[in-house]
Amino acid sequence: MSSELLLLSVQLILSFVVLSVQQVEVDSGVESVLLPCRTTVHLPDDATVEWRNSRDRKVHVYENGSDHSEEQDQLYRTRTKMNEDLLRTGDLSLTLKHPTYADSNIYTCIVSSREENILMKKQVDLRVKVQQQVEVDSGVESVLLPCRTKVHLPEDTKVEWRDSRDK
Repeated sequence: MSSELLLLSVQLILSFVVLSVQQVEVDSGVESVLLPCRTTVHLPDDATVEWRNSRDRKVHVYENGSDHSEEQDQLYRTRTKMNEDLLRTGDLSLTLKHPTYADSNIYTCIVSSREENILMKKQVDLRVKVQQQVEVDSGVESVLLPCRTKVHLPEDTKVEWRDSRDK
């Protein structure tokens, strides 16, 4: 009986974590997008802040009071920025410049101590929308809507078309 209760409470906690992912939507072609991550908890001066994507690539690393671009994945180098004095203000948000559809991903802000204990984790689901206009002459019987991807998709991939009202 007690093991069933323990399992139930673990499932509830995991559900809460899933619900806490913040979603950010932006159109492709914008100058930059802000991935929010803030805390009111006092952070130690020697804390490390890492942003990673769901493929575990290092998007941005802040350690010992400065950015460490040499640790960044090549895809993100020169395209990320964090606020100055971020540990004091608690604003650990990341600015990603020139987002493209390929940047659509779940990003995790991880704050850890010098001893590598995780102090905080927050996830942001970035969705970069690509908009393409198709002009249609009145009265035509059909129209071809283009859809292309640069990545190889498995055969069982589901493609879903939605209108501007998300229907």
